[in-house]
Amino acid sequence: MTKHIYCPIEVLTDHTLTDSERKILLTLYSFRNNNTELCCPSIQTISKRSGINCLSRIGKLTSSLANKGWLTKKKSGFYGNKTYLVHVPNHLSDTIWEESAYKEKSASRSGNNLPKRIGKNLPNLHNNYINNKYNK
Repeated sequence: MTKHIYCPIEVLTDHTLTDSERKILLTLYSFRNNNTELCCPSIQTISKRSGINCLSRIGKLTSSLANKGWLTKKKSGFYGNKTYLVHVPNHLSDTIWEESAYKEKSASRSGNNLPKRIGKNLPNLHNNYINNKYNK
């Protein structure tokens, strides 16, 4: 069975992330709840999935990601189980996407309604094509 990760393209395009930080971030996105953006894997589970064996290093990497705005860490319970809220830093989401991607028009193709914000999650290259084709 093949497993997939759904994550923002900024995870790949953010030049400030190290490879290890990117691995941890992708690992957290693989555990995230699609509705709440929360995930709560243990450090051992993160270690196993990411291939980073040093548990203290994982703690440092998640703290670094929190400082860069990629996630919010919350400690809960006596034993310190952590809950992570993953998100794209504001400075990245404002610069990578075009304003035209947030048009509130809806379109129709073959009788199926497309989402109102059709270009919201597409890179700049494709926004003009999608917006010109479907949002007239």
